[in-house]
Amino acid sequence: MQKISKYKTASTYARAWFYAAKENKQEDLVFKEIQLLRESMRQEAGLWHMLSQPTDGNEDKIEIISDLARKAQFSEISFETLKMIAENNRLGLLRFICSAFIKNYYKDKDDNC
Repeated sequence: MQKISKYKTASTYARAWFYAAKENKQEDLVFKEIQLLRESMRQEAGLWHMLSQPTDGNEDKIEIISDLARKAQFSEISFETLKMIAENNRLGLLRFICSAFIKNYYKDKDDNC
């Protein structure tokens, strides 16, 4: 079985997140939410490091991510995507997913100029 790189996996999540946002005409809003998320990862590095560790039970992580998204008043698209990322035990890729989303966002903006 071929192993898929974390960058390819992150890119797949980012593309799905971006196109869900674009389909709902919320790509600018979600872009801002991702910037806030990245800032949170910088400021709360310990928390995000703990969340990124693989575990068998994700219920606590899902609850923490859901609470963070609600408190930040994230859109339903970002809330559901973050929840899915946590459910799939991919929070360790979140930094890469955010970077890939930003690349998709800027590429789309450049293509539409």
